[in-house]
Amino acid sequence: MPSKEDIICFSSIDWGFIWQGHQQIMQTLASQGHRILFVENTGIRSPKIKDIGRLKQRIKNFRKGVYGIRRIHPNLYVYSPLLLPFPYSKTARVLNSIIFWHSLRRWLKALSFHKPIVWTFIPTKLTQKMIRKIDPKLLIYYCIDNLSQSSKGAQKIKNDEIDLLRQADLVFATSHRLIEHCSKYHADVSFFPFGVDLTHYLEKTFSSPPKDLATIPSPRMVYIGGIHQWIDFRLMKEILVKLPDVSFVFIGPIQTDVSDLAGFKNLYFIPQKAQAELAHYLYYADLCLIPYRITSYTQSVYPTKLNEYLAMGKKVIATPIQEILIFNQTHNNPIAIAATAEKFAATIQNELGKKTIFYPESVEIAKTNAWEQRIGSMLSLIDQKVLKKEEAVEKNWSRRIKIIHRAMTRKIAIASACLILGYAIFFHSKVPYYIAQPLKIEDPLIPADAVLALGGGVGESGLAGQGYQERVKTAVTLYQKGWVKKIIFSSGYVYLMKEAQVMKNLAVAMGVPETDIFIEDRGGNTYENITYFSKFIQREELKKVIIVSSPYHMKRTQLVAEKHLPAGTSFLLKPVENSLFFNSLSSDPTLEQLKAILHEYAAIAYYKFKGRI
Repeated sequence: MPSKEDIICFSSIDWGFIWQGHQQIMQTLASQGHRILFVENTGIRSPKIKDIGRLKQRIKNFRKGVYGIRRIHPNLYVYSPLLLPFPYSKTARVLNSIIFWHSLRRWLKALSFHKPIVWTFIPTKLTQKMIRKIDPKLLIYYCIDNLSQSSKGAQKIKNDEIDLLRQADLVFATSHRLIEHCSKYHADVSFFPFGVDLTHYLEKTFSSPPKDLATIPSPRMVYIGGIHQWIDFRLMKEILVKLPDVSFVFIGPIQTDVSDLAGFKNLYFIPQKAQAELAHYLYYADLCLIPYRITSYTQSVYPTKLNEYLAMGKKVIATPIQEILIFNQTHNNPIAIAATAEKFAATIQNELGKKTIFYPESVEIAKTNAWEQRIGSMLSLIDQKVLKKEEAVEKNWSRRIKIIHRAMTRKIAIASACLILGYAIFFHSKVPYYIAQPLKIEDPLIPADAVLALGGGVGESGLAGQGYQERVKTAVTLYQKGWVKKIIFSSGYVYLMKEAQVMKNLAVAMGVPETDIFIEDRGGNTYENITYFSKFIQREELKKVIIVSSPYHMKRTQLVAEKHLPAGTSFLLKPVENSLFFNSLSSDPTLEQLKAILHEYAAIAYYKFKGRI
């Protein structure tokens, strides 16, 4: 790429994992001046007990950076997102996308990443959602594994990968089987197996073996890389028995159960080594091994270690996985093939008998698979595709404007239709009336000791001094008709005068003796009104009361009263009749009425959250 593009890489491994093409490509591009954000693996399966160590490491990596992002080289940043580890849960995916995009968006803005190229090794729905939000200049999918066959937990990824293949601008694949798979859904798939960084291997010589290898007797058969489930341990067990005087050395992290091999004195495990150290170990290897099982997964695998072995001039013995066979056809059979333990053991003995530990022709083959050439070829394709897309934009600018205009017109039409429909539903129908009905409760009247009339405050109208008159009138009517003997007005609201006192004065003016009226002027809301009234009930030893309030305030009142009135005291609910504020709710609802109804539902939810009901 002649211009230095910004690149976001969604990786299928973490930066600190075994060094592979993911890290090599991005570090190379960063050294060439491209700004890189390397997003560590966000998962293709749910975690297991054995993954606890990886989860702990992710937390450590997150803490090393700023909100999970750290700078490890010039132009190269690594993001270790902390996400819910359930890649196929819809709920987890929604939450993860919010968390993920929040951090990613801030970082893109802080570093002025605009229209970056996205290079992804992972096709999950979460990754694709992030890609859509990023809106990249170019989308590259590098297919390096048959992910749906890598584990039972990852089988659900198949459809996600198909979706990504159909969206991608460029698709690279590391094996011929993967090319065949990807070509079903993308017209142009390029073959780019992982290469080798020759700077770590060419012309390397050493005077003595590494300390942990020096104690292992020769001849040494060496394997480097992850010690995983795809190694044929049954085959290795038979070979170990057949060749007790040959040392078999596995160098790398143990990722599966190897207990079945315990007890073999000619088997050695050495922990993972940095890439720069591998040449030292390979230098003292007599032969190198690729003992993979033959499965649908390994038939899609191009072993990264192959070219590393060859770069050190080593003879390689491998099981007949497809990419090894194709490699042999391409390069005149440099790899010894062995399908059985007998063949493997015989081949080892035959090669050891030659007493040749360096093959110059192997080095020449490795040079043809160097990362420098691989990445150069990739960049050439990327540059061509970027240029082609830019030319298409320039060529079809008028068509694109028309498409954008039509899309905007459709959005405006849909939004307008929704607004009109919403207006009709909420302001010219009975929908608000029916929504409000669960809030309205009225019990049959029976004689009671007292009536509690709740003040209006700013009430449902939102205006001070409105609503209390109707409540006073209702309470006075109950008193005058003999349903109650006492009236209590409860309101801590003050507007010019205390509302509870104003309510009492109005009741006196309507003919109620002052001795039968009580006021409670501390309660600022329904909860406080009821709790203060409870103390009055206990003091006056009331057994039955009637509560008066606005029609659509009754449900909240009922819920609070049920929880906070004294045990042994029963209550009835009596809403005001012919509420002036709500008189048009059933025919022509107003915005203020809708607000009042929504406020009541919200208040009930809040009271539930606070434990008041």
